[in-house]
Amino acid sequence: MKPQKNARLSRRDFLRLSAGAAAATLLASHNLEGAFAQESTPIPTPTPIPGLSGEIVLWGWKGGIEHFQAAIPEFQKLYPNVTVRIEEMSYEDTHTNVLAAINTGVGVPDATNFDVNHLGEFAEGLMDLTEKLQPYLHEFIPVSVKLATYKGKILGVPQDSQPVGMFYRSDLFEQYGLDAEQITTYADLVQAGKQVAEASKGEVKMLAMDVGSKICMGDPHLIIDLLLVQNGLGGTYFNREDDKVVVDTPEAIEAMEVLKQLSDPDICFLGMSDDAAIAAYGADKILATVAPAWFPLAMTGNLPQLSGKWRMMRLPAIKPGGLRASYQIPSVTAIPKDAPNPDAAWEFLRIAQVSLEGQLRFTEATGGVMPTWKRAVETLVEKPIEYFGGQKIYALYAAIAEEVPDVWFGRGWPEARSIMRKHTETVIRREKSPEEACKAAAEEMRLKLNKG
Repeated sequence: MKPQKNARLSRRDFLRLSAGAAAATLLASHNLEGAFAQESTPIPTPTPIPGLSGEIVLWGWKGGIEHFQAAIPEFQKLYPNVTVRIEEMSYEDTHTNVLAAINTGVGVPDATNFDVNHLGEFAEGLMDLTEKLQPYLHEFIPVSVKLATYKGKILGVPQDSQPVGMFYRSDLFEQYGLDAEQITTYADLVQAGKQVAEASKGEVKMLAMDVGSKICMGDPHLIIDLLLVQNGLGGTYFNREDDKVVVDTPEAIEAMEVLKQLSDPDICFLGMSDDAAIAAYGADKILATVAPAWFPLAMTGNLPQLSGKWRMMRLPAIKPGGLRASYQIPSVTAIPKDAPNPDAAWEFLRIAQVSLEGQLRFTEATGGVMPTWKRAVETLVEKPIEYFGGQKIYALYAAIAEEVPDVWFGRGWPEARSIMRKHTETVIRREKSPEEACKAAAEEMRLKLNKG
């Protein structure tokens, strides 16, 4: 999910667009003021901690820090002797600097945002927030808390929720005689793609991805990651104990077999840049895409002319009756163990993110990115979204989020993803079989990450 230069577009890039036309399109007429008023069973506000003073420094990138800035006035009403300084840096620099700070103890911030796939490598330097979050856990979507947990300790405050569905062009489905309700497995999707290819003489495809299974317009989300989770590998590459690599298990090989079928050049445009994908979507050449919960902003921001033509469905299952839900990589906010002012940092996070008001500010600041507070999500689920033909897509995303099984991110996950991407390319290019690629990826991960 890191932002890329030039044509590459990530979730972070689209968050930066959220204050503009994309946000206006997606959340038009959404009454956030009314939403603030509907907390019918408020959590009692803890007694302010006397004597807090000094400064709080929080790190993050544009698109994930605006709700913190908006919370400062409320915080300073309770703690006038504490100043808040939010240091904006690039996505890449945030993660690099966090790792350096917690490893050296130099220049440690009081709180920081990071994408949760870095949790394993940051874990030893983060404060255990389990006890502090305990009174609020029932308010969060369960999978969001699980993702912020490493070896039994909650190490981050959940920020956004990223369940995954599939978007499809309802007009093109009708044109090619397809019924979304009949596509319940990936085999069904492949068969539908072949039907489209035959009818269009290969001019139109069901899907598009790059040669490493990246979702077009979603760098670097990999479709293989979603398939691994769907097939029972909640840690994607690692086991729950985070001491073994699992990408050469039968479940992983089966997921890679599905990826091979989806990357058939008869049904999928391969090697597409983001710009090429946007052009192909706009020219009615692609019928569907897998879609994390931030992806509506990608569509409204880049393809406004297709408003009303898209719909959302669940992901197909790998096997009949199998799981039709998966999850991508959200962000969390953590307090380092060596934070200079940890009590003040927690109080600030409690107000800015561990509350209905705070999470609604986040949704408003990002133009509709799905929050993690259940009652904040409830303010969105009944809203029909015009871009999706009036469909209540947040209701479907919320249902998917409730169905996602345990998911977790272990130490070295970002490096493991790079390794997996490289070996996935050999399957897409038909250079190796799924089994060969999975075994080669596992061997490289074990060697480089020192896991069994």
